[in-house]
Amino acid sequence: MTDDIAIKVENLSKVYKLYNLPVDRLKESLHPFRKKYHHDFFALNDVSFEIKKGEAVGIIGKNGSGKSTLLKILTGVLTPSCGAVHVNGKVAALLELGAGFNPELSGIENVYFNGMLMGYTREEMENRLDEILSFADIGDFVHQPVKSYSSGMFVRLAFSVAISVEPEILIIDEALSVGDMFFQAKCMTVLDRFRRKGCTILFVSHNIQTIKSLCQRAVHISKGKIVGIGDAAQISDAYMREIREDSEHRIETADTHSRDGKANLLLDDINSNYFKIDESLDKLDSKLRYGSGEARFKSVELLNEQDEPIVHADYDDIVKIKLCVECYQHCVISVNYNIRDEYNINIIGSDFTIEGSELIEVAPHDRYIVEFETKLPLAAGNYNLLISITEPLIANKSAKFIDVIEVAKVFTMLERPGARLWAKTYVKNTLNIRKVQNTCHRSFAIPEHAVTNGGLKKNSPTFLIIGAQKAGTTALFSLLAKHPKILAPKSKELNFFQDDKNFSKGRGWYHEQFPGEEAFSSGQITFEATPEYLYRLPAAQRIYDFNRSMKLIVLVRDPVERAFSAWNMYKNFRNSPYFSGLTEHRSFEQAIGQELYAIASGEHAPYSGFERQDNCSMPFPGYISRGIYCEQLERYFQIFDAGQLLVLHSDDLNLRKPETLRRVTDFLELEEFTPETPKGRAANEGTYSSEISGSLREILKEFYRPYNDRLYRLVGVNYGW
Repeated sequence: MTDDIAIKVENLSKVYKLYNLPVDRLKESLHPFRKKYHHDFFALNDVSFEIKKGEAVGIIGKNGSGKSTLLKILTGVLTPSCGAVHVNGKVAALLELGAGFNPELSGIENVYFNGMLMGYTREEMENRLDEILSFADIGDFVHQPVKSYSSGMFVRLAFSVAISVEPEILIIDEALSVGDMFFQAKCMTVLDRFRRKGCTILFVSHNIQTIKSLCQRAVHISKGKIVGIGDAAQISDAYMREIREDSEHRIETADTHSRDGKANLLLDDINSNYFKIDESLDKLDSKLRYGSGEARFKSVELLNEQDEPIVHADYDDIVKIKLCVECYQHCVISVNYNIRDEYNINIIGSDFTIEGSELIEVAPHDRYIVEFETKLPLAAGNYNLLISITEPLIANKSAKFIDVIEVAKVFTMLERPGARLWAKTYVKNTLNIRKVQNTCHRSFAIPEHAVTNGGLKKNSPTFLIIGAQKAGTTALFSLLAKHPKILAPKSKELNFFQDDKNFSKGRGWYHEQFPGEEAFSSGQITFEATPEYLYRLPAAQRIYDFNRSMKLIVLVRDPVERAFSAWNMYKNFRNSPYFSGLTEHRSFEQAIGQELYAIASGEHAPYSGFERQDNCSMPFPGYISRGIYCEQLERYFQIFDAGQLLVLHSDDLNLRKPETLRRVTDFLELEEFTPETPKGRAANEGTYSSEISGSLREILKEFYRPYNDRLYRLVGVNYGW
């Protein structure tokens, strides 16, 4: 098994012997000719899959499909009948209530007991105890035997213990479903943070929306076999289809809606010329369209108020969803739609019942045009339209699916003008702000980070290029400065957030470094590019405090090549009228040797300033430490949402410039552009008069190997360094 695989399952089966009568077990064991009195039940049957490190994978399936059996085998609770399981990493698991806890022991005693089972000493668990009890929040019950706990208290403590040990692999069964809503929200936040930090998560849940939002991939198990594995949204939708179809078979007769009356139709006597037929709908793959077929959609249109087809929509636009339906058998139907985000999570939607309309009783050869008109108060992004014809069986509980088209239309929402939406949708609020009279007469300073998005100035940067040094930041800065929607600052590197020299000058000074607010027309943004932000310790938190919605672009480069390039740059500073005081006088071998010695002896202060240090063992200016990207990026991933960071390889900017710029403009939600590339050598492009010796290169590659592996897990890409 390769190092990037966390879990590998090969041809796994779990077989149970089932007997019709208890005495059959004894008869089988004593029969002289080994007659079988049992039949085999395969809880798992020839299951194989791999999960990479850092992946979040959901396991879905109906009750009895084998999900819990699989997790128990992965955690060592059960042994397989045949096949192999390989688990690479420290595992924490939360299975059914009671697993791993002694009911006679108190909550605190079980914390230490579970820690011992996972290989931790009592002292190590004591250091974690306050954090565990704070997250569990079960009060004085921690001193009581756990047999007296409610199911909610039990799972609070069990989950707190599972996450406290910083597992590399976290396995969770449906146990979280017994917690209250606040605790479930806390758990989902922690799981998402674990995922962003590179922890492998295996998660069983019947909540499909949770699977879609938390997991990148999903495994669908049915009757002990894997019937689907792949993208979480696609597999989840296939599972929901199975549930719907199964519901149709199981419910034949039921208490239904009233079958009298007609829906509120616009089309009783409408001319048939308005009825459109789109033949491409009949050619859709069965994965995208299914149903029993008593009625079918013949066309679907997404229109603006002028009845023009749209593929882009502005915030809060009014749109029409026009659906043409042809009927083939007698039935009573509702026509429905859902607008879903990029994860296929339903955002808005409607049907006849929601709109207060009665169902339609249809007959063969009937045709209907159903038109929904709605607003789109949605955040910027990609959306798709699901449409369906259903026959309700039990009111508000179950329905027969007559025709379902999963992705009937796709469209893009453009950015909301003024204030950007950070939720998927927006409903108008009533806002009241009242100033509280200060009766204490004590002075206090409002913290500088207490600024809302709406309070940011128009010439505040929307995104930053934060490094790494010598990885193409200047080239990317020059290219993006040519975008018609981007205004460049007065200079590339403003060096505001990383130390106190400029940061102490305050926000006013920082805003003065950008074009004035009057220079910004509709939709224009600004930025800067300071490589020190990635490297210096204070920068990440200061950027977050300045603007919690800031987008960040990071370029990385082979750290060995980066170090050599930086050494060449500092060596050439001897010819610079501005930076001659930072000239590097050592050879590359001397500089690297001193830094490696300082790191090995524990004397290395990698994030210190730029003081000259030629005559001591401390290296200048940290050629090796600047290439430990994993530590630098981890600071940002701990503070910012993963979606706010774009990590690029410098080679992609050099060798695949159009594709890389397209990734950048997509990330910034700007239109694509093709800037002119200047001729000649760039001002910051290195000129080397020597090469790295082969032995030194191998020493550096070996030094960086574990750090690079951490980086690959963090960003989900193996750069092959």
